[in-house]
Amino acid sequence: CSLLLAPCSLLLAPCSLQEVMELEKRFWSLVGNSTSGRIDLSIITPLVSPPLPTKLVPGLFKAFDENQDGHVDFKELACGVSMACRGPEMERQKFCFKVFDEDNDGVLNVTEVRRMVESMAEVAAQGGTPTSARRQGEGLVEQLLGEKEHLSLEDFLVWTVDNTLPKEVARLVFQVLNIAELSFICIT
Repeated sequence: CSLLLAPCSLLLAPCSLQEVMELEKRFWSLVGNSTSGRIDLSIITPLVSPPLPTKLVPGLFKAFDENQDGHVDFKELACGVSMACRGPEMERQKFCFKVFDEDNDGVLNVTEVRRMVESMAEVAAQGGTPTSARRQGEGLVEQLLGEKEHLSLEDFLVWTVDNTLPKEVARLVFQVLNIAELSFICIT
């Protein structure tokens, strides 16, 4: 496992060779269904949305597409699934941060924070808590940014510790990847 998937070997260390082989089978199945012969946004979208809000799908794809070449190779898929499903809560939240970092600059600007809060409230509302989600969202952009122009990964991670909104997004990503038949590697 670790030889096949370095540098994410620390996250995938507990996986078995069988799990890697199953993920590879799923990868080639997805590639076989693609007109381009690659896993691109058009392949990922129907797998995850719904239930993932449509506006989050490009960010999810980008979080998998580490080298930003417009397609997800096997290593990127394995690392992304591992980070989103197998890693500890902090790794899962780092993955979610990447989903919201639209320009891939390692921080969330005001627009990205606003979209993140809106998306988190939408996800929470899907879970049956629309009123509390709206209340949590009110003033959250200002609370997260204060006088700053951006939200760093570190500040985001500190905020996620005691907040239910990011946990609900991470839980939904986990569930979506299970629905997309990546569950054999998502079992923790």
